[in-house]
Amino acid sequence: MHPEIEKLIQLAIADGQVSEKERAVIMKKATTLGEDIDEVELILDGELALANKLQNSLNQNTIPAQSNKEGNVKKCPSCGAPVQSFSLKCDECGHEFRNTESSQSIKEFYKQLKAAKIDERSTVISNFPIPNNKEDLIEFITLSIGNSRGLDDEERNVYIKNAFTATYKPELHYRESEINAWQSKSEAAIMKAKLLFSSDEDILGKIRMYETQFFGNKNYKQKQRSKKFKYLIIFFVVYVVFMIILLLSM
Repeated sequence: MHPEIEKLIQLAIADGQVSEKERAVIMKKATTLGEDIDEVELILDGELALANKLQNSLNQNTIPAQSNKEGNVKKCPSCGAPVQSFSLKCDECGHEFRNTESSQSIKEFYKQLKAAKIDERSTVISNFPIPNNKEDLIEFITLSIGNSRGLDDEERNVYIKNAFTATYKPELHYRESEINAWQSKSEAAIMKAKLLFSSDEDILGKIRMYETQFFGNKNYKQKQRSKKFKYLIIFFVVYVVFMIILLLSM
Protein backbone atom coordinates (compact mmCIF):
# COMPACT_ATOMS: atom_id res chain seq x y z
CA MET A 1 0.00 0.00 0.00
CA HIS A 2 1.18 3.52 -0.79
CA PRO A 3 3.04 5.26 2.13
CA GLU A 4 0.72 8.29 1.93
CA ILE A 5 -2.29 6.07 2.55
CA GLU A 6 -0.52 4.42 5.50
CA LYS A 7 0.20 7.83 7.05
CA LEU A 8 -3.42 8.95 6.63
CA ILE A 9 -4.65 5.73 8.23
CA GLN A 10 -2.30 6.14 11.21
CA LEU A 11 -3.47 9.73 11.71
CA ALA A 12 -7.13 8.74 11.41
CA ILE A 13 -6.95 5.94 14.01
CA ALA A 14 -4.76 7.93 16.41
CA ASP A 15 -7.74 8.83 18.62
CA GLY A 16 -9.30 5.36 18.43
CA GLN A 17 -12.06 6.24 15.98
CA VAL A 18 -12.45 7.18 12.33
CA SER A 19 -14.88 9.95 11.35
CA GLU A 20 -16.77 9.97 8.06
CA LYS A 21 -14.67 12.92 6.90
CA GLU A 22 -11.41 11.08 7.67
CA ARG A 23 -12.66 7.97 5.88
CA ALA A 24 -13.70 10.04 2.86
CA VAL A 25 -10.25 11.71 2.69
CA ILE A 26 -8.51 8.32 2.79
CA MET A 27 -10.77 6.87 0.09
CA LYS A 28 -10.27 9.93 -2.11
CA LYS A 29 -6.48 9.69 -1.77
CA ALA A 30 -6.64 5.94 -2.50
CA THR A 31 -8.62 6.62 -5.69
CA THR A 32 -6.12 9.27 -6.78
CA LEU A 33 -3.19 6.88 -6.22
CA GLY A 34 -4.93 4.02 -8.00
CA GLU A 35 -5.30 1.83 -4.89
CA ASP A 36 -8.07 -0.76 -4.49
CA ILE A 37 -10.80 0.98 -2.43
CA ASP A 38 -12.13 -2.22 -0.85
CA GLU A 39 -8.64 -3.30 0.16
CA VAL A 40 -7.84 0.11 1.69
CA GLU A 41 -11.12 0.12 3.62
CA LEU A 42 -10.43 -3.40 4.89
CA ILE A 43 -6.96 -2.37 6.07
CA LEU A 44 -8.36 0.79 7.69
CA ASP A 45 -10.96 -1.16 9.66
CA GLY A 46 -8.38 -3.76 10.63
CA GLU A 47 -5.89 -1.16 11.89
CA LEU A 48 -8.65 0.58 13.84
CA ALA A 49 -9.73 -2.70 15.46
CA LEU A 50 -6.12 -3.55 16.41
CA ALA A 51 -5.57 -0.07 17.87
CA ASN A 52 -8.74 -0.30 19.97
CA LYS A 53 -7.82 -3.81 21.09
CA LEU A 54 -4.39 -2.63 22.25
CA GLN A 55 -5.91 0.37 24.04
CA ASN A 56 -8.45 -1.86 25.82
CA SER A 57 -5.63 -4.17 26.87
CA LEU A 58 -3.64 -1.23 28.23
CA ASN A 59 -6.67 0.11 30.10
CA GLN A 60 -7.36 -3.29 31.66
CA ASN A 61 -3.76 -3.58 32.86
CA THR A 62 -3.58 -0.02 34.13
CA ILE A 63 -3.58 0.30 37.90
CA PRO A 64 -6.12 3.01 38.85
CA ALA A 65 -4.52 5.96 40.58
CA GLN A 66 -5.84 6.87 44.02
CA SER A 67 -8.55 9.47 43.61
CA ASN A 68 -7.84 12.92 44.92
CA LYS A 69 -11.37 14.11 44.19
CA GLU A 70 -14.16 14.89 46.65
CA GLY A 71 -17.49 15.55 44.91
CA ASN A 72 -17.03 18.47 42.52
CA VAL A 73 -13.85 19.52 44.31
CA LYS A 74 -10.39 17.94 44.24
CA LYS A 75 -7.21 18.67 46.16
CA CYS A 76 -4.03 19.91 44.54
CA PRO A 77 -1.36 17.18 44.95
CA SER A 78 1.29 19.90 45.23
CA CYS A 79 -0.06 22.28 47.87
CA GLY A 80 -3.30 20.62 49.05
CA ALA A 81 -5.52 23.55 48.12
CA PRO A 82 -9.11 22.73 47.04
CA VAL A 83 -9.82 23.26 43.33
CA GLN A 84 -12.76 22.59 41.04
CA SER A 85 -12.72 19.08 39.52
CA PHE A 86 -12.67 20.44 35.96
CA SER A 87 -9.70 22.77 36.59
CA LEU A 88 -6.48 22.14 34.70
CA LYS A 89 -4.33 24.31 36.96
CA CYS A 90 -4.17 25.11 40.68
CA ASP A 91 -4.98 28.78 41.40
CA GLU A 92 -2.84 28.72 44.55
CA CYS A 93 0.50 27.28 43.37
CA GLY A 94 0.09 27.01 39.58
CA HIS A 95 0.51 23.21 39.52
CA GLU A 96 -0.83 21.73 36.26
CA PHE A 97 -2.96 18.60 36.53
CA ARG A 98 -2.06 15.74 34.23
CA ASN A 99 -4.16 12.93 32.88
CA THR A 100 -2.79 10.25 35.24
CA GLU A 101 -4.64 7.42 33.49
CA SER A 102 -3.20 8.40 30.13
CA SER A 103 0.32 8.67 31.58
CA GLN A 104 -0.05 5.24 33.12
CA SER A 105 -1.21 4.00 29.72
CA ILE A 106 2.05 5.14 28.12
CA LYS A 107 4.04 3.44 30.87
CA GLU A 108 2.09 0.22 30.36
CA PHE A 109 2.63 0.50 26.60
CA TYR A 110 6.39 0.80 27.07
CA LYS A 111 6.30 -2.14 29.51
CA GLN A 112 4.49 -4.31 26.95
CA LEU A 113 6.87 -3.17 24.23
CA LYS A 114 9.91 -4.26 26.23
CA ALA A 115 8.27 -7.63 26.92
CA ALA A 116 7.30 -8.21 23.26
CA LYS A 117 9.33 -10.47 20.98
CA ILE A 118 11.56 -8.75 18.44
CA ASP A 119 9.25 -9.64 15.55
CA GLU A 120 6.20 -8.21 17.41
CA ARG A 121 7.56 -4.85 18.50
CA SER A 122 6.80 -2.94 15.30
CA THR A 123 3.15 -4.06 15.47
CA VAL A 124 2.83 -2.96 19.11
CA ILE A 125 4.26 0.46 18.22
CA SER A 126 2.09 0.93 15.11
CA ASN A 127 -1.14 0.02 16.93
CA PHE A 128 -0.68 2.29 19.95
CA PRO A 129 -3.18 5.22 19.83
CA ILE A 130 -1.44 8.60 19.99
CA PRO A 131 -2.52 10.51 23.18
CA ASN A 132 -4.63 13.68 23.00
CA ASN A 133 -3.53 15.19 26.30
CA LYS A 134 -0.87 17.90 25.87
CA GLU A 135 1.67 16.60 28.38
CA ASP A 136 1.23 12.97 27.38
CA LEU A 137 1.42 13.77 23.69
CA ILE A 138 4.73 15.59 24.19
CA GLU A 139 5.96 12.72 26.36
CA PHE A 140 5.05 10.25 23.62
CA ILE A 141 6.76 12.38 20.95
CA THR A 142 9.91 12.44 23.08
CA LEU A 143 9.73 8.65 23.51
CA SER A 144 9.13 7.94 19.83
CA ILE A 145 11.79 10.33 18.53
CA GLY A 146 14.32 8.88 20.95
CA ASN A 147 13.81 5.49 19.31
CA SER A 148 13.59 6.65 15.69
CA ARG A 149 17.27 7.02 14.76
CA GLY A 150 18.33 4.74 11.93
CA LEU A 151 21.16 2.22 12.37
CA ASP A 152 24.65 3.18 11.28
CA ASP A 153 27.02 0.71 9.62
CA GLU A 154 28.64 -0.30 12.93
CA GLU A 155 25.25 -1.09 14.48
CA ARG A 156 24.20 -3.04 11.39
CA ASN A 157 27.38 -5.10 11.61
CA VAL A 158 26.15 -6.55 14.90
CA TYR A 159 23.59 -8.47 12.82
CA ILE A 160 26.06 -9.85 10.26
CA LYS A 161 25.48 -13.56 9.69
CA ASN A 162 28.28 -14.14 7.21
CA ALA A 163 30.91 -11.45 6.66
CA PHE A 164 32.23 -13.11 3.50
CA THR A 165 28.85 -13.09 1.72
CA ALA A 166 27.65 -9.91 3.52
CA THR A 167 24.43 -11.59 4.66
CA TYR A 168 22.55 -10.49 7.76
CA LYS A 169 20.53 -12.22 10.46
CA PRO A 170 16.69 -11.99 10.29
CA GLU A 171 16.81 -9.88 13.46
CA LEU A 172 18.10 -6.95 11.39
CA HIS A 173 14.85 -6.85 9.42
CA TYR A 174 12.79 -6.80 12.63
CA ARG A 175 15.00 -4.10 14.16
CA GLU A 176 14.68 -1.87 11.10
CA SER A 177 10.92 -2.50 10.99
CA GLU A 178 10.76 -1.33 14.61
CA ILE A 179 12.69 1.85 13.78
CA ASN A 180 10.41 2.50 10.78
CA ALA A 181 7.38 2.09 13.06
CA TRP A 182 8.84 4.61 15.53
CA GLN A 183 9.53 7.03 12.67
CA SER A 184 5.98 6.75 11.33
CA LYS A 185 4.57 7.21 14.84
CA SER A 186 6.84 10.21 15.49
CA GLU A 187 5.73 11.91 12.28
CA ALA A 188 2.05 11.23 13.00
CA ALA A 189 2.38 12.48 16.60
CA ILE A 190 4.14 15.67 15.49
CA MET A 191 1.44 16.36 12.88
CA LYS A 192 -1.28 15.76 15.46
CA ALA A 193 0.40 18.10 17.97
CA LYS A 194 0.61 20.84 15.33
CA LEU A 195 -3.11 20.52 14.65
CA LEU A 196 -4.20 20.34 18.29
CA PHE A 197 -2.01 23.21 19.54
CA SER A 198 -1.86 25.44 16.47
CA SER A 199 -2.68 28.50 18.59
CA ASP A 200 -0.15 27.79 21.37
CA GLU A 201 3.17 29.29 20.33
CA ASP A 202 5.05 27.87 23.32
CA ILE A 203 4.00 24.32 22.48
CA LEU A 204 4.61 24.87 18.76
CA GLY A 205 8.14 26.00 19.57
CA LYS A 206 8.78 22.70 21.36
CA ILE A 207 7.18 20.74 18.52
CA ARG A 208 9.43 22.43 15.94
CA MET A 209 12.45 21.52 18.06
CA TYR A 210 11.31 17.89 18.22
CA GLU A 211 10.61 17.94 14.49
CA THR A 212 14.18 19.07 13.76
CA GLN A 213 15.49 16.27 15.97
CA PHE A 214 13.19 13.78 14.24
CA PHE A 215 14.41 14.63 10.74
CA GLY A 216 17.98 14.49 12.04
CA ASN A 217 17.34 10.95 13.32
CA LYS A 218 15.58 9.94 10.13
CA ASN A 219 18.48 11.11 7.96
CA TYR A 220 21.18 9.85 10.34
CA LYS A 221 22.16 6.89 8.19
CA GLN A 222 22.40 9.04 5.07
CA LYS A 223 24.54 11.57 6.94
CA GLN A 224 26.90 8.82 8.08
CA ARG A 225 27.32 7.60 4.51
CA SER A 226 27.86 11.15 3.21
CA LYS A 227 30.50 11.67 5.87
CA LYS A 228 32.35 8.51 4.81
CA PHE A 229 32.12 9.53 1.16
CA LYS A 230 33.54 12.95 2.03
CA TYR A 231 36.52 11.35 3.76
CA LEU A 232 37.13 9.13 0.74
CA ILE A 233 37.15 12.17 -1.56
CA ILE A 234 39.61 13.98 0.72
CA PHE A 235 41.83 10.91 0.87
CA PHE A 236 41.74 10.58 -2.92
CA VAL A 237 42.62 14.27 -3.44
CA VAL A 238 45.51 14.05 -0.96
CA TYR A 239 46.76 10.90 -2.69
CA VAL A 240 46.63 12.53 -6.16
CA VAL A 241 48.44 15.64 -4.92
CA PHE A 242 51.08 13.47 -3.26
CA MET A 243 51.64 11.48 -6.49
CA ILE A 244 51.94 14.68 -8.57
CA ILE A 245 54.52 16.12 -6.16
CA LEU A 246 56.40 12.81 -6.22
CA LEU A 247 56.46 12.73 -10.04
CA LEU A 248 57.59 16.34 -10.30
CA SER A 249 60.43 15.75 -7.87
CA MET A 250 61.82 12.87 -9.93
